[in-house]
Amino acid sequence: MENSGPLADLLKDSSLAENELNHVITAQTYFLALNLVALGGGISIVDEFTARSTSINPVKYKAFNPPSKFSIKAMHVEHEVLSNSCEKFLQYFKDEFLMKTIELKV
Repeated sequence: MENSGPLADLLKDSSLAENELNHVITAQTYFLALNLVALGGGISIVDEFTARSTSINPVKYKAFNPPSKFSIKAMHVEHEVLSNSCEKFLQYFKDEFLMKTIELKV
C-alpha cells in the first residue's frame, strides 16, 4: 500500500523505512491487499481492522511489536449539528476502540 494516507505516512517514519522493501504488486485498497495475500500473493501491511476481517482464504497476521501509535479523527460539516444516530455511532466507535486497545495491551 503505497501512498495510502496515514498508515503509509506512519510506516515511512518507522524503522521499516530504513529497509528497502521490494514490492512487485501495489494494491489500491487494504481489502484488496488482504485478498491478494489470501491468494498467495506474498505479504502486506494493513490496518488491524482489515487484518481481522474475512478474506477469500484464511490468513495469519501479526501485530508490530512495539505497536504503532496513531490517531483517529471523525469529521463533519462545521455548520451542521450531528444527528442522534451519528452521535451514537461515534460513542459506539469510541467505546469499541477503547475496548480493543485495552484488550491488546493485556
